[in-house]
Amino acid sequence: MIGVLLSGGMDSACLMGMAKEKGVPFCGIYINWHQPSHWFEDFASEHIARHYKVERHSIWLPSKWLKKPMKKGAGEAGSRFVKGRNMLFLSLAATVPGVTELWYGACKDDWQDYNDCTPDFVQKANDVMSVFGVSVKAPLIHLGKKGVHEICRDLEVPTHLAWSCYEPKNGQECGTCNSCVSNKPFRSGQLQVGRQD
Repeated sequence: MIGVLLSGGMDSACLMGMAKEKGVPFCGIYINWHQPSHWFEDFASEHIARHYKVERHSIWLPSKWLKKPMKKGAGEAGSRFVKGRNMLFLSLAATVPGVTELWYGACKDDWQDYNDCTPDFVQKANDVMSVFGVSVKAPLIHLGKKGVHEICRDLEVPTHLAWSCYEPKNGQECGTCNSCVSNKPFRSGQLQVGRQD
């Protein structure tokens, strides 16, 4: 079974659409590490999984060290690199029963800011996880955001359910962080969340 690391963002939503198109069993895996946008990402990932009628596994990992680099200030531009985050998430996701293949949403536009979103990292993570009988794949790794959103369009991915913002401002996407800026040209609406932090 494919386990999609489902952050609730555009890239992971795209992966859910690709997994559905592949026609094999898949599930979503959401990791709540108490990041600044965790309420919104949790809500988005749950609704994306519901859209595809698949199970969503939720893993709780509160950590003041992990979330610290994410808190630059709502609306601040720049990347939010957290050392070791993707390796940790992949390791946790590998514990979900039945998962033999893990997909995560690294794409070409991430390479410069996130060294755990590069082809080299994917290969090394795959080598490590293969010891446990789990393969690691990043199906979007050679695509930029434009290519990702073309797939979303072609597969009718519900991008209006996605949440792509590092730090919400007044209960809304801030509009100026790197995640908002890179996804804004391709949005088809904004997720409405009933609860906020």
